[in-house]
Amino acid sequence: DAQEPALREGVARALVNKGVALSQAGHTAAAITAYDDVVARFADAQEPALREQAARALVNKGRTHIESGDDASAFGSLKMALEMLESERSVSSMALRGEAHVQLAHLFLDCRGDTKLAEFHYLEGAEGAPQMAQCNLIWVYLMSGRLDEARSLGQMIEEMPEHGAILTNAAIELAAQNFGSATEPLADVIRGELETGGWTFDDDLNRFLRLADQEGFGEQLISWFEKASLSNQVAPIYVAFKAYVRGEKTLLDANPEVRRPARIIFDQLEAPRRYQAIHGNPETAPEGKVKRR
Repeated sequence: DAQEPALREGVARALVNKGVALSQAGHTAAAITAYDDVVARFADAQEPALREQAARALVNKGRTHIESGDDASAFGSLKMALEMLESERSVSSMALRGEAHVQLAHLFLDCRGDTKLAEFHYLEGAEGAPQMAQCNLIWVYLMSGRLDEARSLGQMIEEMPEHGAILTNAAIELAAQNFGSATEPLADVIRGELETGGWTFDDDLNRFLRLADQEGFGEQLISWFEKASLSNQVAPIYVAFKAYVRGEKTLLDANPEVRRPARIIFDQLEAPRRYQAIHGNPETAPEGKVKRR
């Protein structure tokens, strides 16, 4: 309850970090409560540093909602963060604004399958978070059939950690209809740890799997999983993808220990389809017919 600005800022940072730690430990509801506490205490503060911490809490809250599949709540948190940061001009605020745009782009791409709005927000985020925005923009180009534009961002791939670079290059090869070149280096990545150096590539793996089905390689990739012995080594990924290609009912073919984590991955893969089944596909709907929220 201290009034000194330095102490108040320390409290704000502590609460944000508490939210991060709770989220990483899987305590989603407690993490969101911590972020809400920051916003309630400091969103209307006069000190820019405190308002920035409140905006950071909202960005983190948005990311947490995306990870838990609540894209509507994520959208609200991220839009509020952007509104708070609109007039801020510090380097840290611009970086945070870039991150908020990137998270919104993730939401549109991975939860709603809207490549147009995803592209808009990645481009908006490129000013404050250029590497994060442009590395993800490659996937927008691949998902929307713009292979040459994806290849034009090859320099960004070179700056990624190894696993991210392999996944992205594999996706480019897949979009070019080179299935063998796409899968040749992929097995070790799928078997390995998809989080490294502050980067996580679980979403990129999901995008690769969606792209494989989109490009007509669904059954071929299922067979590749089996021939490479990955159907047992990474059974939840294999089972989830098979259900994505052949239908949700195939989840029942797996034993309960595999089915539970496979269900989580399947729901992530299926999220854009489910959203579009309710709201329509923004890529094919007539102009003016898509409801934007």
